[in-house]
Amino acid sequence: MRYSPLVERYLLTHNYETMNNVKGWKMLLTQRHEAQKEVDRKFRAYKQIADQSVLRAKQLNDEYLEEKARI
Repeated sequence: MRYSPLVERYLLTHNYETMNNVKGWKMLLTQRHEAQKEVDRKFRAYKQIADQSVLRAKQLNDEYLEEKARI
């Protein structure tokens, strides 16, 4: 990781050292369980709510533009 020159100077003048605390990642295969299935179900529901909100916003915008043009 590289720091900006200002941060590097600060670290050097205050005798700080940096170290890499991120360990290597190992990909493990696990079986899906019921909690993960429940999370997936909830996210599908949230996606559907978001899509419905977008459609409703577009409808309201169209109605607004029509009313604006009428006035």
